[in-house]
Amino acid sequence: MASLVVQRTGHTDRDLELGDAVLTIGRQADCGLVIEDPSVSRRHAAIESAGEGHTIRDLGSRNGTWLRGERIGEAPVQLAHGDEITLGRRGIVLRYLTEDATVPEWVSPLQNLSTYVPGFSTAWSGSGRALRLLRMTPWLRFVSAAVGLVGAILALIWWIAKWS
Repeated sequence: MASLVVQRTGHTDRDLELGDAVLTIGRQADCGLVIEDPSVSRRHAAIESAGEGHTIRDLGSRNGTWLRGERIGEAPVQLAHGDEITLGRRGIVLRYLTEDATVPEWVSPLQNLSTYVPGFSTAWSGSGRALRLLRMTPWLRFVSAAVGLVGAILALIWWIAKWS
């Protein structure tokens, strides 16, 4: 099942499961996701189930709804795994995560690590949010690989200098 991660500065992240019902986002108390922020309209945006995924549309908000860095209108726009939705002027970020996104080859062993490392299961259990967050951050994987490569080169240079 798809979910939405609500990320706000100064608040803890919050997971929200998305079902088939329409999820309205705004300040108004009857919205499915209430965000108390002056830059968010009373009825700001709506996320709806559409086929295999979900769509988002702006509900005529004053400060706009942004998807992939572009302002969207009232026409529904299809969401993809890892999409970043920004609401209002204060940078309230909603991250769309899907269950069926593929897991990179190197992440799969992490799912079974709890058998070998006590307490590891608590970090990776539940909705699998940590794994889904890893899947949406290819740039983070790239940076990690680059840092590892630089470390290996420095170790090799040190080894050559020591034994020369």
